[in-house]
Amino acid sequence: MSPDEANAYKTILAWLANKDWRWLHTAALWCNWDREGSHMILRWIVVQPQCRAETALELFWLAEPEYYDSMEEFQTKEEFELCNLIAERFRAKNYAWHREPTEYNLEFALKSPLSKWRDIDALWAKFEPLPEESDDEPPPTEVITAYEELGTLLSWK
Repeated sequence: MSPDEANAYKTILAWLANKDWRWLHTAALWCNWDREGSHMILRWIVVQPQCRAETALELFWLAEPEYYDSMEEFQTKEEFELCNLIAERFRAKNYAWHREPTEYNLEFALKSPLSKWRDIDALWAKFEPLPEESDDEPPPTEVITAYEELGTLLSWK
């Protein structure tokens, strides 16, 4: 990771440090998963007390655990650590829902090739998605620049 990228991550995390769940959700969706270090921000987000269940679950599925044929294959990927962390925190009831799901998808869970996380698969439910952007003021210029340094171009309303 270059010094500029390391500074970009520090800038983003410093800005997020006192933000609410809406900004954590937005920032998580802005992450460029292909950049070295992006998983550091994602792991930081999912352990914050204000991280909502919907955000953690969306990140779990964006990691695409169902793409892999076996747990052994998936364990070699950086996304495995993120999924495992999210699953552990769900099981420990560390996430609050913004809106409780209306039902759970047990049929989907039983088809999952990754039996280790079938209980998390079942959470993929019918729930209201969280907003992708906060109604707050836009991020400061240095945060937008930091995301651009990491390969994410942001446009603000």
